[in-house]
Amino acid sequence: HSRAPLSSMSSFHGTCVIRRYSVHRCWIRCFCTASAALEQATTYMASRADSLVPAIKKSLRAWSRTPEHLSISKNMPQSVMTELVSSITHTQQTHVGTLSEPLHPGTLSQHASSMQGPLYSVALARMPASQAIAFRSVIPGAPRIAVGRWPEQKETWHADPTARTKHLDETGHWAPLWGRQNVERRIPVELETFARNPSDIHAFLLFSDAFPQGLLEGLDSHFPHTSLLGTVAAYTPFETGREHTLFYGTSTQGVYEKGAVGIAFRSSARLERTLGGLVPIGPRLAITGAQGNIISSLDHHNATQQLIRLITGQQKARGEAVQDPQAVRAMASHVRKDDDVFLGVYAHPEEDMPLTIAHIQSGHPMRGTLCIDADIELGGPQKYAQVYRNGHERSVADPFLPASIRYIVASGNETATALQKAKTPLTRMDNDLASLEHTFLVASDKGWFGRASTSFSSPAHTYAIPHTSASLAHSLT
Repeated sequence: HSRAPLSSMSSFHGTCVIRRYSVHRCWIRCFCTASAALEQATTYMASRADSLVPAIKKSLRAWSRTPEHLSISKNMPQSVMTELVSSITHTQQTHVGTLSEPLHPGTLSQHASSMQGPLYSVALARMPASQAIAFRSVIPGAPRIAVGRWPEQKETWHADPTARTKHLDETGHWAPLWGRQNVERRIPVELETFARNPSDIHAFLLFSDAFPQGLLEGLDSHFPHTSLLGTVAAYTPFETGREHTLFYGTSTQGVYEKGAVGIAFRSSARLERTLGGLVPIGPRLAITGAQGNIISSLDHHNATQQLIRLITGQQKARGEAVQDPQAVRAMASHVRKDDDVFLGVYAHPEEDMPLTIAHIQSGHPMRGTLCIDADIELGGPQKYAQVYRNGHERSVADPFLPASIRYIVASGNETATALQKAKTPLTRMDNDLASLEHTFLVASDKGWFGRASTSFSSPAHTYAIPHTSASLAHSLT
């Protein structure tokens, strides 16, 4: 063969380069499309539970692999629940999930749905194995309250009584150990290899029993900048004979009632929070005395008397606290026992979203102490408090984030508001059945706990109030 002229060779090589580039670009586009196809999520809702079975089975046949994440409403009839769990967990694919609270009947009110009565729901999701790590935790949380004279039946009897003193010998400091349930900073074994490079994990999704404190402390220690969303699983003693029902494993045998199960996401996921139905009372006050979840002083004044003044429409207290017992009783008599009052805790006086918001459990007007229903250390760096009561004030929310899939946890009738904010379209399959594509929706009467991804270290906090929701906005891109 004769050698081609130089000009022809240049033209030939130029064509090859262009073709190779086009193939490369096509491969990238195909890879992204395939990755998106491997990520799926759907929440099915029905007014008749048996309508869900054929719809779920049809979807499972269409999916190339069994879903790894599942949530089934606990109001499902036993026969339907058994068939659904068996259908979803029949393969060797690891699955993670829970039985959840039933969806509020008004969940579909924004979609002009004609479905009436209680709703039955199933949420399914799956991801590429390279992007999701399933794990189970048996790390104990706060000790359960147990009474009686048999100490061996109490969880604290089996705990290592020297754990804190061992760490005190190593560090010489009590502060990091005070109130801790996980002084060893343990995390689930599935996550240990990622603790060396925590930036590989972008978010956590958790389902837990009522005592997640130990696990959260471990995750706070090793993954302090990672987004987190979790909820306490529904109580199911009458449905399954277990306190909670958590799924983890590769068969129907992987059912647990204690500990926690979850997913660690290796692709982009950010937390969105929404707090609604709360009316602020009075100004935001500096927390000037606190330890654990107990506040003794607000703006350098008796905390409970400050609260009473705000609830009764007075100005915040100035000068000395009221010390006369009769005057204190008269002051406290204006507060109704059934008046639900909440306290938001803020890191900055002008911040929109609180670190946590919780029900005020009790107060002592003479001593001044207020106790809030939250696992939080209110001492340390300066924090600020805002008192709220139930109402219809405008919601406070994080900015909307685009996502390929949303994992949503909502309390009470906030499910409708959460779907409205997420702009989730409803697909009517028939008169008794509907689905929400690209959505994994879980209802909870225990609120949720979470942490937004930040540049600074921040612990996960609980948001256990009537009108709140949160979502992990997840995307593979």
